Amino acid sequence: MPSIQPNAPCSANSRNTNCCLSADLSAKKSSNRPTPFSIFLSQNTGPSSTFQCTSPGKEKTTLPKSHFINASRIIFVLLSFIIELMLQKSTLTSTKTIYIIRHGQTDFNQMGIVQGSGVDTDLNSTGIKQAEAFYSQYHQVPFQKIYVSSLKRTHQTVSPFKHLNIPTEILPELNEVNWGILEGKVQDQHTKQLFFDQLKRWSEGYLNEAVEGGETPIVMQQRQKVGLNKIEAENLSPVLICMHGRAMRGFLCLLTNTPLEQMDIFPHNNVCLYILEKPEGSTYYNIITQNSQSHLDTLTP
Repeated sequence: MPSIQPNAPCSANSRNTNCCLSADLSAKKSSNRPTPFSIFLSQNTGPSSTFQCTSPGKEKTTLPKSHFINASRIIFVLLSFIIELMLQKSTLTSTKTIYIIRHGQTDFNQMGIVQGSGVDTDLNSTGIKQAEAFYSQYHQVPFQKIYVSSLKRTHQTVSPFKHLNIPTEILPELNEVNWGILEGKVQDQHTKQLFFDQLKRWSEGYLNEAVEGGETPIVMQQRQKVGLNKIEAENLSPVLICMHGRAMRGFLCLLTNTPLEQMDIFPHNNVCLYILEKPEGSTYYNIITQNSQSHLDTLTP
């Protein structure tokens, strides 16, 4: 923008003339471009206020003040529009967005039987309705890719998206934690005690422990890091991930830099939704939406 400085007093005839303002505008250096010129504004309070424009070797040109004001307004509108576009572009490119859902309900979920990564169950009728409800509310999100575990309950949960032809990849790194001897068994008092005792030990920081034949949280998160690297290497946003309850908790710790022993702070239900954003230049994600189940409100209990 040119700098506008007070000039010598004008000898204008109008008694309402206060002063003249001049602005030296330097044109780009070019052999066929004019040299600097000056604009003189006669500040009359009446409607006849004018601008006088001069350039070397040329006679003064008098322009109505309204012409200058109209041009200024046009320039202001254009600049505002350009700035708004720049801000929109910055917002769109400054984050990576991940949607994470847990798989739909299975009969084992309903019965309270531990599934883990060694039990590959199907969705029941409620789980299918949950998957359809999620699709109904979120099918308009422009997912660039969908990631699922190697277990079919995650495949069936995102199956309503199939006809949209969104690329889908199976990542075994997203599998549920392996619960060893507890998997697939009807719970009795003894197995329930084993299960909850192990959860308590994990929350106390004993993350290298597991039930017999099972997987430790440390090992689970190590494979999740491999999966996350694959997801981030593709640089796609937004993406949808469908996974499992305990694995989701560990994955959220990984994404948000939360200590793994605190994984139980992340609640979950079947087909609950977490939305996370990673600001550009940041290593970790922010949780935007936590354990949302509003898309299931239309389902009858």
